[in-house]
Amino acid sequence: MLLVLCASLGWGWAQTWTALPDFPGSLRDDGVAFVLGGKAYCGTGLNEGFAETGDFFAFDPVLNAWEPAPGLPVGAERQYACAWTHAGVACVFGGVRGSTYLNDVWSWSPGDPQWTRRTDLPDWGRSGMGCAVVGERVFVWGGKTAQAEAVSELWRYDPSADQWYREADAPFGGRWRMVMGAMGNQGFWMGLGRDSLGNFPTSVWGYSSALGWFSLPDFPGTGRTHASVVQVGGVGVVMGGRQNLSVLLDDVWGFDPQASNWERLMPTPSLNRSGAMGFAFGSQVYWATGLDSALQRTRSLWTLDLGAVLPSPEGLSSVRLYPNPAQDYFIVEWPAYSDFCAEPCTLTLYTLQGQIVYSQPLTTYATRVSCPSLSPGVYLAVLQTDFGGRVWRVVRGY
Repeated sequence: MLLVLCASLGWGWAQTWTALPDFPGSLRDDGVAFVLGGKAYCGTGLNEGFAETGDFFAFDPVLNAWEPAPGLPVGAERQYACAWTHAGVACVFGGVRGSTYLNDVWSWSPGDPQWTRRTDLPDWGRSGMGCAVVGERVFVWGGKTAQAEAVSELWRYDPSADQWYREADAPFGGRWRMVMGAMGNQGFWMGLGRDSLGNFPTSVWGYSSALGWFSLPDFPGTGRTHASVVQVGGVGVVMGGRQNLSVLLDDVWGFDPQASNWERLMPTPSLNRSGAMGFAFGSQVYWATGLDSALQRTRSLWTLDLGAVLPSPEGLSSVRLYPNPAQDYFIVEWPAYSDFCAEPCTLTLYTLQGQIVYSQPLTTYATRVSCPSLSPGVYLAVLQTDFGGRVWRVVRGY
């Protein structure tokens, strides 16, 4: 693997949250976020007028700036959806609009002027479910329907075929507004949420198509719904959430599913928060919008560097890209002493408009990328691995 995680995360309390420019859309909570083409896209959710939204805004982590992005079509606004990316395409699934539970899927990729509808889930609409991309498969589990407070159904979506398949239901019952994350290319883990009886279980489970469902170590904190979860270095980072409308939480936890280890991290900034949108670039975690403990929706964006989880000097922070500016080529290089090997690792070059102009797997310590055919200008180079990613702003000289 590119990065080897220690059995104990050892992150401690050394990190510091930093405020960044506010989300430019309306005050909201319970939206979705995804990362694509070197930018994060945040949208949907419930605004301060208690209306569902469908607009999106893109955040550039190099410039620390927001810009408008294509939104869902009129009539497709929603709250409590889930989102994923696969092969350069983002999808938003399900959620609720008013009293209508949704089973539709919408896809979009940078450069598209609008979202495109894909095959609906062949079952009841649902909200507050979890999703995780595992290799070429997308798993969607749980959620709430018009018929049940929490369902235990597991569905698998094939993005290439645009088809849905039913997998094994969870043996422990359903949950709503849980957290869920991938375990590399092997399966996924999930935990927390609210069950059909209104309880807030702390049990954590894993699933793979080969092994089925299996138990993982319980979450050591308070049970909750409406937490945010992002993947950093193969670790799931769980932020905030709430026990009920009057008890909102500010704690942050890291879960390494390979080592079966939970560890508490730096609490979230400002007020306690639920229903925020989380995303990550490499070791940098971002947390936007949400409902605070004063029950006010917010636009604020905060970031926290969790670089301590990446072994030094073998981590992504030690990867070099040079020369920059480049003329006819640049090189992406790991240190010779790093734990690099031919695991899934891809370098993709995007224009600032999100168009892919180069994408190749990296299989050696130093890869030369030829660029004489590129027009002079600025590009985003995105390195993506199973354990995180890194973004560079690359200048192609004249």
